[in-house]
Amino acid sequence: MGTNKFLLAAASLLLSTTAISSVQAAETSNIEAGLGAQCLIMETDADFDGLYGDTFCGAEASATYFFDDVIGGDVDLGFGIDGFVSLNSPDGVTNSAVPTIRTSTDLQYAGAHAKARIPVSNGVSLDLSTGYYFLMGSVDYEVVGVGTTSEDIEGTMWKAGANLGWDLSDAMVLNAGYQYGDGSFDQLGFDIDFSAHIFNLGLVYKF
Repeated sequence: MGTNKFLLAAASLLLSTTAISSVQAAETSNIEAGLGAQCLIMETDADFDGLYGDTFCGAEASATYFFDDVIGGDVDLGFGIDGFVSLNSPDGVTNSAVPTIRTSTDLQYAGAHAKARIPVSNGVSLDLSTGYYFLMGSVDYEVVGVGTTSEDIEGTMWKAGANLGWDLSDAMVLNAGYQYGDGSFDQLGFDIDFSAHIFNLGLVYKF
């Protein structure tokens, strides 16, 4: 799935959410749509250390439906979908074999999540979340002295973490958080395991 298709899918998701919220406004629905920036720091198996670059930064989009006061009378529970597309292509290099291999990597993912929202203080809340995602992307290889080639990335990732939300108004929330990811992808016939440290900052609109 290319970057343009991913961005179109995210835009369609936000437009669809807006349309649904207009119909349900009188019912005080709990739909939220978010858009923001994200940086993902990837750490692969020792044998592939550095080959795929490390820090992917780009845009994230999400939509979540919350059920109020599900746990303990004040904790909301939400389910939704979200995704990420990298806007940079980190360079990697490995000298573990001759000839040297250099790479440039693009990365995207999309999937579903569950969230528990806990009130912290007036206007501040904590979201605990977990989700399962499908990875997409591509790697451009330059094998020094041999030539170049390109391969697709396909894999899966589980992630979990926390976000703090600050109410800017009745409808707008500023979110910042961290998530840890763990997964694998297939590349050149290898099953490559990785972990990820994911940092995000964005705005959420409540409908």
